[in-house]
Amino acid sequence: MAKRRISASPSQPIYMTDHVGIRTLIGEYITILALDQALAPEWQVFEEHLAKCSLCHHDIRVLRQLMGDVYSGKIPTVSAVPQPNLAFLRRSRPRTRSRTLRGTTIMATAYASAVRRFQFTPALLPLMRVPATVRGDELRLRYAYETLLDGDIALSIEIFCHTEEAATCVVRCCVEISDRDPFDQAESKIILLANGKEFTNITGKDGSAAFVDVPFEDIENWQLTVTPPSKHHEAGNTG
Repeated sequence: MAKRRISASPSQPIYMTDHVGIRTLIGEYITILALDQALAPEWQVFEEHLAKCSLCHHDIRVLRQLMGDVYSGKIPTVSAVPQPNLAFLRRSRPRTRSRTLRGTTIMATAYASAVRRFQFTPALLPLMRVPATVRGDELRLRYAYETLLDGDIALSIEIFCHTEEAATCVVRCCVEISDRDPFDQAESKIILLANGKEFTNITGKDGSAAFVDVPFEDIENWQLTVTPPSKHHEAGNTG
């Protein structure tokens, strides 16, 4: 029996608690598995992180399935990719000087604003939809999207369901503020308004926060509100 080839070492150092850094190595890790190579010893910390991190473990399972489908020919060849409808990006957005929210006046100009909002729309939803081939077998990734809020805050959204007919879903958001350390993105407040219900969570150091049992109905009218830490907040008490 031929001896398995030893893989290359990771392209960057691996630290057990560096969730963001470990995610950047997922592609390398999956490629090694696809080539049926033996992992170099330097990958041990990576696998120890996977054993404790359900998010990374899920992403690797989905990507491995996708890679297997690509090389086995299960994914059909697309002869022509339709152009996305980006008309919603050209909509003019009125900017209010200020507005009152729960007794606090919040300046709403682009970069002084403490609150950033992301609005789901019927036109945007088809662009967020994930092809069935990459949804996974258990918790299925149905929608995914990345955007910038006022140019200085990156927001990524992932929506998972257990089945195609599920009435509720899991929503995972990740916020990255451009002027903060990429490994310390904690303390942003995210509010999800979905079908008349309000869900609130605070981001961890990796900038992520999750919401469970979110009603899937009326998804085209959901709204996300992101409030960064107090450094970006200018408010005055209205009494």
